[in-house]
Amino acid sequence: MDEAGSFMARIQSSIVVPIMYRMVHTGKLPKFMQKKINEADKSKKELVARFLNMFGIDQGGSPWITKQSIYNQFYSDLVTKVQHGIDVPGTTIHVFYATKMGKKYEKRYCTYFKNPDIRRHNMQHEELFCCHSAEWVEEVKKAVEGDRQ
Repeated sequence: MDEAGSFMARIQSSIVVPIMYRMVHTGKLPKFMQKKINEADKSKKELVARFLNMFGIDQGGSPWITKQSIYNQFYSDLVTKVQHGIDVPGTTIHVFYATKMGKKYEKRYCTYFKNPDIRRHNMQHEELFCCHSAEWVEEVKKAVEGDRQ
């Protein structure tokens, strides 16, 4: 839900492409990233390792991914404006919110969605999904069951 104008989106995407391309294409992290991971505590290392696993890092890479596709993905994410106060009758927006991300992100969800069902977890971004998959499944089930009532 990050947004930028087209000029800044072009700059940001152009910076990300060489780093991400090499990483996903070869399946190896750049040395500066590996150094940061090595300096992290055990729980952060586990989160990063599981997150990178989703991208195929240390699994041979994804040679079919192109620089242009990475650029397009980042650029389009940044320039796509998200409506404020999204409200679809009969639909509940469930947000699995990692409180360690900070309050500004919770505020952002409340800006974009009218009356979101915010399910708070004392975790980092994507930690519930990446590191606690069984708990994540249970949370999804609870959300769906709540919708049926």
